[in-house]
Amino acid sequence: MPDPASNAPVVRVIPLGGIGEIGKNISVIECGDDLIVIDCGLTFPREEGMFGVDIVLPDFTYLAENASRIRALVLTHAHEDHIGAVPYLLRDIKIPQVLATRLTLALVKSKVDEFGLLNATEWVEVVPEDDPVQVGCFELEFVRVAHSVPDGVAVATHTPHGTIFHTGDLKLDPSPLDGVPTDLGHIAEIGSDGIALYFADSTQADVPGHTRSERTLAGPLRDLCSKAPGRIIATCFSSHIHRIQQFVDIAKEEGRSVCILGRSMTRNTNIAKNLGYLDADDVTFIKPNQIENLAPDKVMVLCTGSQGEPLAALSRFAAGTHHNMQPNPTDTVIFSSRTIPGNDNRVHRIQNGLAKVGTQIYSSDNAHVHVSGHGSSAELLTLLQLVRPTTFVPVHGEWRHMRAHAELGKLVGITEENIFLIENGTVVELRDGAARLTGEFVTVGAQLVDRTSNDEILDDVLEERQMASGDGVLVVVAHENSGTLELISRGFVTDDGDLLDDARTAAEDSLTGANGTRLDDAALSKLLQEAVEGIVHQRSRQSPLVVPVVLGD
Repeated sequence: MPDPASNAPVVRVIPLGGIGEIGKNISVIECGDDLIVIDCGLTFPREEGMFGVDIVLPDFTYLAENASRIRALVLTHAHEDHIGAVPYLLRDIKIPQVLATRLTLALVKSKVDEFGLLNATEWVEVVPEDDPVQVGCFELEFVRVAHSVPDGVAVATHTPHGTIFHTGDLKLDPSPLDGVPTDLGHIAEIGSDGIALYFADSTQADVPGHTRSERTLAGPLRDLCSKAPGRIIATCFSSHIHRIQQFVDIAKEEGRSVCILGRSMTRNTNIAKNLGYLDADDVTFIKPNQIENLAPDKVMVLCTGSQGEPLAALSRFAAGTHHNMQPNPTDTVIFSSRTIPGNDNRVHRIQNGLAKVGTQIYSSDNAHVHVSGHGSSAELLTLLQLVRPTTFVPVHGEWRHMRAHAELGKLVGITEENIFLIENGTVVELRDGAARLTGEFVTVGAQLVDRTSNDEILDDVLEERQMASGDGVLVVVAHENSGTLELISRGFVTDDGDLLDDARTAAEDSLTGANGTRLDDAALSKLLQEAVEGIVHQRSRQSPLVVPVVLGD
C-alpha cells in the first residue's frame, strides 16, 4: 500500500448516486489529475407522474466536466443498479478502460454491444487473486464477495492519503451456490493495514440477524415445483444466475424442459452457460414456439418481468397477449425476487390478472421463494469489526437503512463524528489518513430515459405529459392563409359551456392584434398558446396542455 504523503494532492470521494436510494449507484474517487469511477447503475421510476419514463440514470454532469481526468470505470458486480447505465456513460463520455471480473465484464459488454460501443473503451479483466492493479495514482485491490450474482467484488483503493474500502453488494453466505464465499481473510488483511474510509452496503442494515443462504431455497422451491400440476413459470432478475441455477436443477430432476423468455434473461443465461457460471448439462432447452407441443407438466418457463415491467414476458403472459402461451388454472407462477419499492402496483396488477384466471401464485408474501443477496445487521457488524475503519460512510440504501447501519458503526466503537451520513454530491476529503466533510457539493440529479429511443426525457417534456394526464389537451389549429382557427379538446372537462368558444375567440383576437407584424411560426404558436392558456386558467383554474399548430394552407 502506498505510504501517506502529505505533499500529494488531496483525495476526494464523491458519490453521484446510490445514497438515500436503492439503485443508481455511482461514485468518484479523485486525486490530482487522476479520477476513477466505481459502478455506474440505473434505477426505475418510483414516483407518480413519470409518464413514459422507463429508466432513471445518474447525472453525468460532473464526469463530463472532468472527462480529461477519468482514468477508468471500475465495476463491482453485474446488477442493473451497478452496471445498467454503462452504455449511456460510454455514449456520452470517453472512458479509457473498464475494469471488472470475468462474468461482470461479459454481461456489461453484451449490453454495450447493443449500443454499438464495444470499441469505445478498453475492457480489462481483473482477477482478485492477482496483484493489485495500478490506475493513475491509485492501486486497486479486489476482494471476492458473495452476492446473488457470481463474480462480485469489493474494492480497496489505496491512495497516497490512505485506503478507501468499497464493499459493493455482499452477504456472508456460509454456503454460496457457486462455492465462493466472501473472502473474510482478505478483508481482515486489508483492515489490519488500516482503512481510512469505509463505504458499505446498507440495504439490509435494519434487518436483524443473518441473511439466509441461497441454498436454503432449494427445499422450498422443490416442494412447490413438485406439486405443480402443469407448467411452472418462474420469474426473477435476469442477472440472478444463482437463482436461475436453482430452477434449472429442479427442472433437470423433474424431467422438465426449460424455456427462457425475455431478451435480457436469454442473453445472460447464454453468457453464464458459455463461461461455465451456469451448469445446465443434460437439461433440455426449448424455444418459445415449442411450449405448446409439450405436456404442461413437462415445461418450466424462466422469464423476465419480476418487477412488473409492462413489456416483459410475464406482463404479456398475464395479459393474455403473449403469442406463445396463455395463462390457465393449472399454471404455477413463482415470483422469486424482491419487489423494488415503487413497483408494487405493477406487480400486483400482474398477480391479479393471473389470479382472475385461477393460476396458483407464489411470492415472498406467501412462500419461501426468495432470499436477499445483501447482508443483514449481524453480518454488517462482523464486517465493521474486521475492517475497523477510521471513518465510516453508510451507502447503498434509503435513509432508514443508512441510519441503522450508522448505529452498527457506533457499536464497534466508531465515534459519531467519524460516521458520515451524507447525500449524493457530498464531497468527502481524505488527507494523511483523516477524512472530513468539505461542505462542498457537486451537481447531481437524474436523467429520465425512454427506452424505446434511449433518449433523455427533458423536464419540459415530462411536464407536458403530466399536464396532459391531469387536465387534458387543447389543440389550437391556425390556418395562416385562410385565417380560420379550430380548437380541439381531448380530456378537458369544464362546466362552463361558453369557455371553449371564448378561448377560440381569444386566440382569434390574438392573431388579429398581430396583424401588420410579421411573425414566424414559432412566434405565432406562442401567441396562440398564451391566449388560450390565459383564459382557460382564469375561468376554470385548470391547466390543460395547450398545443398550438400553425398550418400554411
